[in-house]
Amino acid sequence: KKASREAARRLKNAARLLKAGEAGPFYDEVSRALLGYAGDKLNLRTADLTRDNVKQALTERGVDASLVDCYINLVNECEFARYAPGDPVANMEKIYSEASDALNRLNGAIKK
Repeated sequence: KKASREAARRLKNAARLLKAGEAGPFYDEVSRALLGYAGDKLNLRTADLTRDNVKQALTERGVDASLVDCYINLVNECEFARYAPGDPVANMEKIYSEASDALNRLNGAIKK
């Protein structure tokens, strides 16, 4: 329950940043929501929150491979948008809706 509440709080903050057009903090907050949820839900320490560890833990929990790939791709897109040159504002709306959807789907897929 704590994982879902914390992820929802971070996504709400990300929505505020989206409306303000603050791309860097927005992507940072979405990334924290995604990885924080996985860490809390899968009992992974912060030091163990790598994409490979999260992918392995989700797969071991029986989460559908397409959902795991979608989740990892979202984390990758957030990091790419934060650090790569270009227009990071262009995909903010899409990333937000996909992150929200992925977290909802993961919440249903992880039985704990």
